[in-house]
Amino acid sequence: MNMETTYTTEQIAQNWVVWLDALASGQYKKTKQYLHDMICGEEHHCCLGVAQICLGLDKTYDGTDPRLVGILGFTNDVGTLNNGNNSITDLNDHKYGRDIDFVNMHRELLANIEGITHLHPDVAPLVRKMLAERKV
Repeated sequence: MNMETTYTTEQIAQNWVVWLDALASGQYKKTKQYLHDMICGEEHHCCLGVAQICLGLDKTYDGTDPRLVGILGFTNDVGTLNNGNNSITDLNDHKYGRDIDFVNMHRELLANIEGITHLHPDVAPLVRKMLAERKV
C-alpha cells in the first residue's frame, strides 16, 4: 500500500526556505537533465537535486523526484508553473542551462513561488514572511 505523506502549509513553506537557502549558499555545483551527476570527479546537481539533499531525501538520479510534489507543494514532479509555459526543470535545464551556479534559479523560484505552489495558496506568502522576518 502506498501511503503518501500530507504536509502542512507551514511544513511546505519551511521546506521552501531551506531549499532557497541551499540554492543561495554557493555550496552546490549546477548540472542539468539529471538530479545529480559526476563531472570531472565533482558532484553536480540540478536545483531539484539540491532540494533532495537539503531536505534529507535519499538521492535519485533521474530527472525528477515525485516525492518533491508534496514536500514543496508542486503540481507535478517537474514543478510546472500555473501559466503552463514553464516548469522548474525547464528553467534549470534550458533558460539557465549554461549557468554554473543557482543565482538565477534562486531569483526565478523566489519570483514564481505563487505559480509553482498555486494548489497551496498560503505557502508563498508564508515563505516570503519567513524570509522577511530573518532579515529584521
